[in-house]
Amino acid sequence: MGLVRKSFGVPNAVGHMIVASLISLPAAVLIARLMVPRLVQEAQVAEAQHMEPPAEPELSYEGSMDAIIRGTMDGVQLVLAVIAVIIVVFALVNLVDQALALLPLVDADPLTLRRVFGWLFAPLMWAIGIPWDQAASAGSFMGTKAILNEYVAFLDLSSIKPGTLEPRSIGIVTWS
Repeated sequence: MGLVRKSFGVPNAVGHMIVASLISLPAAVLIARLMVPRLVQEAQVAEAQHMEPPAEPELSYEGSMDAIIRGTMDGVQLVLAVIAVIIVVFALVNLVDQALALLPLVDADPLTLRRVFGWLFAPLMWAIGIPWDQAASAGSFMGTKAILNEYVAFLDLSSIKPGTLEPRSIGIVTWS
């Protein structure tokens, strides 16, 4: 018998995450093209009018070291921008959670953005096969994926009480 590695509380979760990321890559490209249709539309208009497509900005470098340095600087700026956006999103979620905590308790627990998204995503989770009594919990993980990111949702998934979700439901949440 082979040993099954458990991470995030799910057997072979890292493998599931990698495969799910690869499967979702075409959808991400489609969404990106829908979000920035300008270049596609300009190319289609140019093709219809038998003109040359719009020129891409030309990059010129003094040499290979200049290209390496500029590429490194652009990469560092991009990484810092992504980190800053993640910090701001986490801060905004925390701010909303603090504002919701001022409202009356619901089922002896304070309202949080994750709970609200759990209730909003519960019908969707039920529709994709999670039993209704587990749909709100699964929906909160989907809300966390939508608001923050999948890694945070997997960390939350690893810290749930045993029996909150059935193994089948954990698999559905992992792949959704």
